[in-house]
Amino acid sequence: MDVLFVGLSPELILPASFPAHLATVRQGGNVPADPWDAVFVRWTGEKEDVLAQTLKRSASSLRHGGQLGLVALPPSPEDEGPLDELLTPFGEGREVNRSSDRGLLVVVRNLAAGRQDLVGLRRCLSALSANVGRLEALTSDVREGAADRRPIDGRSIKEIVGHLGDMDRDGYLACIHAILDDSDPVETPIDADALLAKRDHNGRPLSELVTRFRHFRYQSAELIDNLAEDDWLRTGANPDGRQSTVADIVRTWARVEEEQVSELERRLM
Repeated sequence: MDVLFVGLSPELILPASFPAHLATVRQGGNVPADPWDAVFVRWTGEKEDVLAQTLKRSASSLRHGGQLGLVALPPSPEDEGPLDELLTPFGEGREVNRSSDRGLLVVVRNLAAGRQDLVGLRRCLSALSANVGRLEALTSDVREGAADRRPIDGRSIKEIVGHLGDMDRDGYLACIHAILDDSDPVETPIDADALLAKRDHNGRPLSELVTRFRHFRYQSAELIDNLAEDDWLRTGANPDGRQSTVADIVRTWARVEEEQVSELERRLM
C-alpha cells in the first residue's frame, strides 16, 4: 500500500496504533505520486480552520476507498470527539486506535468516487502473474518427501502451494465474481484452515499443485486484467468479511500472496 505521512515521521507511530488492516504496511512507504491508499496527518493543536484545510488537501490525494487519519502523538487528548468532527466531512467508517504510549489515531475511509490508482493496480496484477514463474522456479528441485513435511510451527511446502490455489479460486476470485455478477456473496470470512483440511494437499504430487496454481492464475488474470474502471470501484465482501472495493481486494491479494511466496522462498534457501 502507498502511504503518505504529513507532518510526522512514521517511526514515531507505534505499529499497534495502526488499524488492523494497515498493520502490515511498510512504514515509510514512499511512492511519489497520488492517489494514495492512506494519508496520516499530524495534529499538533493548531486551530481547527487551519487543520481543516490540511485535511481537505490530503483528502483530495486519496483514491476511492483510501483512508484519512489524524494522528495525535502522546500525550493525546482524552476526548477524540473534536478530531472525529474534523474528519467527518471527508469520509465514513470512523475507527479509533489508542496505543500504549497514549498516542491516538482516528481514521475514516474516503468514499468519493472518481479517484483510482490504475497504475498501482496494474503493478499488483503484474506481481500476481509473476508469481507463477516464481513458484515454478522455487519448487523445481524440491523432493516430494521434503515438500509434504510439516514443520511444528507452520505448513508444509505442499500446503503453502495448495493454499495459494485455494485462495485464488475460492477466496479472492470468488469474492470478485460475486461483486461483478451481483450474486449472493460467498461465505466470509474464508476458513483457510478448513479448505486445507478438506483438500489434503499433502496427498498430491507437488508438481500437480504447482500446475493447478498456474491454471487458476491464468484464468484469474484473464478476468481481472480487463476490468473497466467502474468495476474496480464496485463494493462487496472481501475474504475477511469486510466491505471492500474490487481494487482493494486485488491490492490485498497481491500483498498477502507476496508474503506467502516470500515465506516459501525463505524456507527453501
